Amino acid sequence: MYYVYVIESEKDKELYIGSSDDLKKSLRDHNRGRHDETRRGAPFKMLYYESFHRRENAAVRESDMRVFWHSVPRGKSCCES
Repeated sequence: MYYVYVIESEKDKELYIGSSDDLKKSLRDHNRGRHDETRRGAPFKMLYYESFHRRENAAVRESDMRVFWHSVPRGKSCCES
């Protein structure tokens, strides 16, 4: 099985999107600072994941999620004026 996941830094509340064939190991590695891009945000909690039978499908979904995430405007919430 292959997974696409979203984790949240409990330190700064930033979200990170990733993929793996071992979900538990990936979260453990993020929390141990073994990924440069998330080293400063540990500890992390798993917010969401999806599973796939094929690595290619997981890679496409991860890419789609990253494109969407980077297209969302930041700053004021939808309810602020």
